[in-house]
Amino acid sequence: LANAFLFLSYASRDLLMLRVVLMLAGFCFVMWGSVVLTKVAIDTIVWNSIFCIINAARAAELAWQRRPVKFEREEHEHVYREVFEPVGIGRLQYKLLMQQSLLRSLR
Repeated sequence: LANAFLFLSYASRDLLMLRVVLMLAGFCFVMWGSVVLTKVAIDTIVWNSIFCIINAARAAELAWQRRPVKFEREEHEHVYREVFEPVGIGRLQYKLLMQQSLLRSLR
């Protein structure tokens, strides 16, 4: 089963799916090292547990980056749609840019 998950991860083009499937493969290897083998393989358990933790952290990071980004002001939404979206700037990068900027009104 773990090898099937590894195969699916190699066929995946989406990084989030890759991380989730690799985490499942690592979990299967942990279960294999602790339950299936006649002698508990501590090295397999520890090594694959570390991989599971790393992949879970990276999957959470990718999921966080893909969350819907909402702007605080309507002006930011308008500027994003008119100027930044057509050139391929993502909503998260634009929001980070707006956090560093100073917005002033002209009279």
